[in-house]
Amino acid sequence: MCAKKVREGGAVDGSGPLTDEEELQADELDDAAALKIHRKKMGWREWLLYDFLRYWYWVGAIALVAFFVTQISWMYHVKDLLGLSVLAVAALAMVVLEAFAYRGIWPEGAYTEGWPAGRKLRRAFRKLRWRL
Repeated sequence: MCAKKVREGGAVDGSGPLTDEEELQADELDDAAALKIHRKKMGWREWLLYDFLRYWYWVGAIALVAFFVTQISWMYHVKDLLGLSVLAVAALAMVVLEAFAYRGIWPEGAYTEGWPAGRKLRRAFRKLRWRL
């Protein structure tokens, strides 16, 4: 018996084009289900990089904005409407910059490689792994 199976058209598995039925079966798995399967098989380093740090980034980012606004209003005794509106605009600008930084490190989608900032972070984790 041969290890490779031959399809009806005579093409060996993997060498010929997929039939319409095989393409439909391959497309049945949606992204959410594929992501769920991928997360179950993730190692701890991948989980740390792709899930844990991703969630804690926003906790830290919002805390940074809150402490920044509180500190500036306390230092300069901001009580008037103009000062509060300037602080609100500065806080909004910080959130927008943090969102751009987030998209630079972790772009949309679970299977994307990301921008250079994300690659640099992954390289840093690889170097850390070899030192441990």
